[in-house]
Amino acid sequence: MKAIICEVCGSTQFLKQDDLYLCEGCGMKYTVPEISKLVQEMPDDFFANNSSAAKKESEKNAALELELLYQSARAARDSGDLQKAAGEYDQIFKKDPSSWEAAFYGSYLRAKQSTVYQVRSASYAIRNSVSTSLKLIRTHVQERQAQVNAVQDVAVHATEISNFLYDMARTHYDSLDNDAKKKNRLTLANDCSAAKDILYGLGNDVDTLFSEYPELSAVIANAWKEGVDKHSSLVQLYDYTEANRESFMEYVPKIQKYEKNYTPPEVQKKKRGCYVATAVYGSYDCPEVWTLRRYRDRVLAASWHGRAFIRCYYAVSPTLVRWFGSAAWFRDLWKPWLDRLVRRLNTAGLSDRPYADDPEG
Repeated sequence: MKAIICEVCGSTQFLKQDDLYLCEGCGMKYTVPEISKLVQEMPDDFFANNSSAAKKESEKNAALELELLYQSARAARDSGDLQKAAGEYDQIFKKDPSSWEAAFYGSYLRAKQSTVYQVRSASYAIRNSVSTSLKLIRTHVQERQAQVNAVQDVAVHATEISNFLYDMARTHYDSLDNDAKKKNRLTLANDCSAAKDILYGLGNDVDTLFSEYPELSAVIANAWKEGVDKHSSLVQLYDYTEANRESFMEYVPKIQKYEKNYTPPEVQKKKRGCYVATAVYGSYDCPEVWTLRRYRDRVLAASWHGRAFIRCYYAVSPTLVRWFGSAAWFRDLWKPWLDRLVRRLNTAGLSDRPYADDPEG
């Protein structure tokens, strides 16, 4: 059992006056840092007296200790001491599992300290904490305006941490060389997708729990819109572009429920897919595949037998890649042959510069 003991008179009863704490026994005043030092671990029988007064005194001490933790956590958060703030929010949540602030900010502050290799796990933790904190707001925050304010606070910081994690993953990927990019393309897509799901989840939860609050309509719509924006920018990283496009398009009518004039971002469809080459080299956009795409559009497509080959290729290759494209033996089988072909084409004058599936490109 912990109690706050006045160092002058030994009283455990205090009143808060502005930013100070007044001892009811002797009138001594303490600042927050000073009174925090007065918290002591007391013997189990300290509050053994079951009288109403003793119970009230115990409850009052517990509430004061919790308030001090809140003040310390917020001060640490504002000053940038993220590790300390996260630890103190964890203590608060143990003492008060109904605290939406502690439920959200503990995860938020840990995510702010994450590395690029922790983007996905941090995103999952934030997604769970958003859901938990919104439920706590709905259940334990009594006044409507206080609920609205709390939801808006969660929304602002959930969006900010989603952007932080998403940008961290993309910045790291952009810093890699071409070979590393090929190997890490799907890792980037999955990391960024996890960060994007924070926004989808935010919109879904607010829509479910607070749909009758018109003042939160913008929170819902903005969360979904930002989720769609991120999702649409990831589509080209996946092998199945249309399936991913259909996934984010499901949110369009939901957004239009709150914002009638909303139009989704356009996703540039790949004109044709170099399925085998993409599976072998790990990316649709890399020097080897740019060369092969030029060969397809400028050489093969210029003759009837070349066009016949292209039609046969697109009839068979998607199925082959779907079945075997992730297998190492499949890449090992095709890569030496494709490497030789690419070298011959480059020697013959076909460029390996970026290409946009345009015969004039």
